[in-house]
Amino acid sequence: MNFVLLLPLLIALPSVSLAQTVPAKGANTITVVLPDSGIVAWKKTAQVLTMRGYSLKATDKDLLTLSTESKSTGRAGEVVIRATVIGRTVMLGGNFTTAILDGSGARITYRGMQGSPFMVAWNELQEVAKALGGALTYKINP
Repeated sequence: MNFVLLLPLLIALPSVSLAQTVPAKGANTITVVLPDSGIVAWKKTAQVLTMRGYSLKATDKDLLTLSTESKSTGRAGEVVIRATVIGRTVMLGGNFTTAILDGSGARITYRGMQGSPFMVAWNELQEVAKALGGALTYKINP
């Protein structure tokens, strides 16, 4: 009898887990939960960005924030990534510019448009998040 009660829950679990790992359209922030917190997470974030070819532009060890110089990503044009560490969580976001946008920047946002400069920029942000090695979640921040 107990198995019959648990069956709907077991069926629902995979879809709940999937919903947490797939970005919703409009997501503009990726959060990564790391095993370490504070300055250790901040240093790891800086190291990952540097290993991916970014130069750090502004860093603040007290506020645990950093941002990069723009980096070319091909079709997405130039990408700038910003990170803030709160506890064990790294919040990643950024902007990109491309010829399509006439030199004005756009926030990196998941739009689900495969092959577009928007998606190329999103994929770059996601690759940085994955390189940090923690659990990812996606958020829509104002």
